[in-house]
Amino acid sequence: MPKSKREKIVHLTKTKKKGKEHKNTLVSKIQESVDKFERIFVLSAKNLQNSLIKEIRDEWLHSRVFFAKNSVMGHALGYNRDTEYKRNLHKISLRLHGPAGLLFTNSTEDEVLKWFEEFKRETFATAGDVAPESITIKAGELKTFQHTMEEHLRSLGMQTQLNAGLIMLLKDYPVCKKGQPLTSKQAKILKLFGHKLFTFKVVVECMWSKDKYKAYTVAEETTTDESRKSKIKENEGSANEDSGEDSGKEEDMAVNEIDDDEEDDDDDDE
Repeated sequence: MPKSKREKIVHLTKTKKKGKEHKNTLVSKIQESVDKFERIFVLSAKNLQNSLIKEIRDEWLHSRVFFAKNSVMGHALGYNRDTEYKRNLHKISLRLHGPAGLLFTNSTEDEVLKWFEEFKRETFATAGDVAPESITIKAGELKTFQHTMEEHLRSLGMQTQLNAGLIMLLKDYPVCKKGQPLTSKQAKILKLFGHKLFTFKVVVECMWSKDKYKAYTVAEETTTDESRKSKIKENEGSANEDSGEDSGKEEDMAVNEIDDDEEDDDDDDE
């Protein structure tokens, strides 16, 4: 029987791609924040999660926090002396690598450094993280779970069975070994049993204030910097071709367009 032309598969999880207009709006917001606030701090962190980003934003409502794609934030600030929005901002762009964000604030340097030094949260591991220790679930009754969870635990590879409505683990189950990357199943088991293996901590990399740049940590190795700078040049060239304008003028920075193939992170500032 021929396939009906009316029959279409609709993906309910499909989201609309963010285009140039959204990116240009984000660039404008970042540049407006440069004009509005006295200081800019580059923040970096491992094991970054949306809930933790929200917590940081809630604590800094009097300021502005951006966690977007590094290339977009860097484009807004400028990658060199010719394209930087203000003097020495290109040094901030060169420190945007890995999971990073920008904090725009009028708070003092000491206030910012003290707050982030004290801000620590225990977090669950995710797939791909390297286990910092070996963990084994001992055989016996799993008192923290209801009987309805037994099938789910078996699907994760644990040898369990129901006994009078109680879930029994038939033998010791080694979840992970120290030094080995975690699979998605291992990460799920660790979360189910409440094992938080990592401490989330934000590192303040550097600061910009009134055209002056100050570093708190050592930059990446030279080889990494060179590879990042070459990518920056490619991004700049594409952006300048789209705009057709002189990238050396500050007033043109807000309207320079960014490549379509660069998608924003889900955690950008709205």
